[in-house]
Amino acid sequence: MEYTISQSEFKNFHELIYRETGITLRESKRQLLQSRLRKRLVDLDLDSYQAYYDYLLESDPHGDELIRMINCVTTNKTSFFREYHHFEFLRDVVFKQKIEQAKNGGPRKLRIWSAACSMGEEPYSIAMNVHNAFADQSGWDIRILASDIDTEVLAHAQRGFYETSRLAGIPKEHLQRHFTKKPDGMEVRPHLKDLLTFRRINFADENWPIKTQFDVIMCRNAMIYFDHETQDKLLRRFSEYLPNDSHLILGHSESLVRAKDLYKPLGKTIFVRTGVQSSSPPQQAPPTLAKPVSKPTASAASKKTSASKAPAVHTKLRATPAPAKQKETVKVPKKPIIVGEVFASREPTCVTTLLGSCIAACLYDEDAQIGGMNHFLLPNGSGDRDAASYGIHAMELLINEIMGLGGDRRRLQAKVFGGGHVIENMKKGNSVGDKNSEFVKHFLEVESIPIVSEYLGGDSGLQVQFFTDSGRARVKKIEKRKLPREEVKPSTPKLEPAAAADDGITLF
Repeated sequence: MEYTISQSEFKNFHELIYRETGITLRESKRQLLQSRLRKRLVDLDLDSYQAYYDYLLESDPHGDELIRMINCVTTNKTSFFREYHHFEFLRDVVFKQKIEQAKNGGPRKLRIWSAACSMGEEPYSIAMNVHNAFADQSGWDIRILASDIDTEVLAHAQRGFYETSRLAGIPKEHLQRHFTKKPDGMEVRPHLKDLLTFRRINFADENWPIKTQFDVIMCRNAMIYFDHETQDKLLRRFSEYLPNDSHLILGHSESLVRAKDLYKPLGKTIFVRTGVQSSSPPQQAPPTLAKPVSKPTASAASKKTSASKAPAVHTKLRATPAPAKQKETVKVPKKPIIVGEVFASREPTCVTTLLGSCIAACLYDEDAQIGGMNHFLLPNGSGDRDAASYGIHAMELLINEIMGLGGDRRRLQAKVFGGGHVIENMKKGNSVGDKNSEFVKHFLEVESIPIVSEYLGGDSGLQVQFFTDSGRARVKKIEKRKLPREEVKPSTPKLEPAAAADDGITLF
């Protein structure tokens, strides 16, 4: 049976999800929501999204199905030691300060909250740092609260088992010390698990089941999915659990532009609590899932929305013939980049690069007229190359660059290029270009950055020009022999161009 969500049905779920979680779903997420909820309709043998909405309101007295629905529409993107400078700050600043204070008679107590902890990589990364820093210290009372709204990812986190592919960011000595080998992966050892308490917490609930204050709250890459009012309320609620000189750490895509009376910045994503009037946490009661009412009244926020598994790469070569005159004919400075480089500008600039199997992702904020490009070799990896040679770092670096120039992460749009098949006789569907294309599309889906146009695959190299102020892009096929050596990597199969569409890419 075909299930299609109507405008009115989407509006109902938009209000329900906002009310229950604080998450705001844009109209562009209608198809994603339709896909996420389809399985619930099938499992409950319902014939429409309206029937499912009515079921949630009328036939779910204990809120069990509501939790399943929330689990469906929220997704979790994280990795061990993601944004490593945050863990360096914990190690080199917070932990050293606490140890020094204890030597001078201060309490031997440390409390950290990993809010929106996803599948557990963040709190276990914190725990590894804690264990290493306090290994030779005695008499310490240390607890890490790991919370999330999604019950399924909490169960995964509590188990502490991770497939080998998810362990790439962990130093070898940490793996040997803190993990036990299992078939197809590794499991966190008990000495780390014992530091953690896992708990379901919905930021939108009126009461949180917390009766302590924290030295550090980490809430990274969650608030970007909430509206300004909800962000403000969440920041102020966090402040109630942070005494003077404690710290709030946000994600790379976030900034504290509100509640400045409560926090002092220590860089772009780390803040110290100031101006505390009372050291007592607010009175709390166990949370309950209230039955839906007709009007959304969000009080705070929850967490990340987004994607499921990485989508298959259905490559489309789309372009429009070059018109007689282009706005970009006005001379602007050119900035060539190569593998491992990231560039963004608020001044009109033509960023250029040559691509084979590599990917160039172009992001831009049309309203602010700020844009940029990266150029990465592989989705992830390690070695002597710069971190920006790998997509997992290059994408975050580009987002940071644009936001640092005044761009708004919520307005970002993407155009992606490359992933070409530039070596013959490579196995279809399992090449470097395929994996690069799959990675960039998955990353952008998870980060809720829409791809407005793409030129992926094909059997030739590409020269790409991207104009940072307008978001326009131009591509030109080039012979393989003209590509840099590192670009001549196995990639996607030969594909025929799709019908031309005015997608902002111009062949030149």
